[in-house]
Amino acid sequence: MKTLKIDSPFAGGTTWDVVDRTVIGALAPSMISTLRRGSEDFLWFAERRIAGHQLGRPGRWDHPVERELLGWRSRLAFKLDPPVVIPEIDLKLSHWVRNTHEEFLRRLPETGGMVQLESVRDVDAWLHTLIDHYKAVKAAGEEQLDPDARATLMAWFRNTFFKIRRAADRVGLSRVRP
Repeated sequence: MKTLKIDSPFAGGTTWDVVDRTVIGALAPSMISTLRRGSEDFLWFAERRIAGHQLGRPGRWDHPVERELLGWRSRLAFKLDPPVVIPEIDLKLSHWVRNTHEEFLRRLPETGGMVQLESVRDVDAWLHTLIDHYKAVKAAGEEQLDPDARATLMAWFRNTFFKIRRAADRVGLSRVRP
């Protein structure tokens, strides 16, 4: 039986390892609420955009977070650089954001900090979500977040992304690259 090596999640660390074909992680309890709140905001954003399309009034990418989030996904999925707002693509991107964060939230524990990612779909959702959070904090800028808090969050998202990807790569569960 394999023993997990756990950084102290109570000190803000994050640890990810593999047992059999499952990627298992430990998150700082304080990060659970941060991640949940952020992903709920992304869900609201995606639902608002989807509703706008249903009403025939898709939104514009006016907010820096929207531009950053939809821009990177547009480049990744549709190779559009610079990203352009095409209603059909915007609707697909909005559904993708919604679906990713729903999958992420299904695996995010209420308390306790232990996460199990058992499939490529689970890993992809977590990796895409972490990039979304990273991009949102980056786009928010220092005028909206304390510079130290902003830098800490950005480092946490990147570090966690790479730890999950490294663990998932060992068992063939990841496809996502930053």
